[in-house]
Amino acid sequence: MSAYSAAVLADSPLRYYRLDEAPGATSVADSSGHSATGTVSATGVTLGTAGVLLTDPTDTAAAFNGTSGTISIPVTGLPTAAQPFSLEAWLTPATIAPGAQIALSLGTWGAGAAASYLILKGASLYLANYGDGVDAGPYTVAAGVTYHVVGTYDGVNTRLYVNGALVATSVAGTLATGATAAYIANAPETPLHDLYSGVVDEAAIYGVALSATRVLAHYQAAVTFSPGGAHSAGQGGATAQATLHYPTPGAVTVRDAAALGSVTLSDAAASGHVALSDALAEQTGA
Repeated sequence: MSAYSAAVLADSPLRYYRLDEAPGATSVADSSGHSATGTVSATGVTLGTAGVLLTDPTDTAAAFNGTSGTISIPVTGLPTAAQPFSLEAWLTPATIAPGAQIALSLGTWGAGAAASYLILKGASLYLANYGDGVDAGPYTVAAGVTYHVVGTYDGVNTRLYVNGALVATSVAGTLATGATAAYIANAPETPLHDLYSGVVDEAAIYGVALSATRVLAHYQAAVTFSPGGAHSAGQGGATAQATLHYPTPGAVTVRDAAALGSVTLSDAAASGHVALSDALAEQTGA
């Protein structure tokens, strides 16, 4: 189990879609333990896309085309009425368009609707509620950049977190949120509406409002790299090098837990590639 998955599961999600399925899969597994398998639309979803978790080299994700690609989520047992909730996902928008793009949704759409969702309105990211008109945001995003996004509601306030940090709070009071539909990359309704274009990874829904401490713990579990195992520097005075790739330049933390040698970290912001060298030769005198 990856460090990130362990952090998510420690908070007992009601739904957790790692989106690690092979291309062509027609369903996605729910890793929460609730066996709520998601259904992949017939077109518009590319599974097997490169994942975003630095700490899990086997991670893959799902890419959505913004016109037909969605994953529908079973709603039994999800929060309803004014119950607390959290929506979480890693998002890499493919395009920034004038209209709306809903990345993860829960609720009831239409007349008398009550729905909450992570939404892009142009380049502005929100946790929004349809029906009560309460938005936590905006946070400005860019196409091709990856963001860890969490929206929470605790019974009084809605909050939006991006990359482990609180970026917006809105006093919502009693927030109406139905649970007749839930989707990745679509509003909670059929026919399709406000579809999202881009990559989604590690989507999760909780029946509690995650605390700021737990949101940060999730983010750090995905981007904190501790040299060890296949990434460890060579022994006996050798110099080891590893190239790490993470799509958000500057978002990588490197720890040399053994305090051996000198660690050099460079971040080529144009590409998001991070080069790490651990020169143990300097420590050993070799």
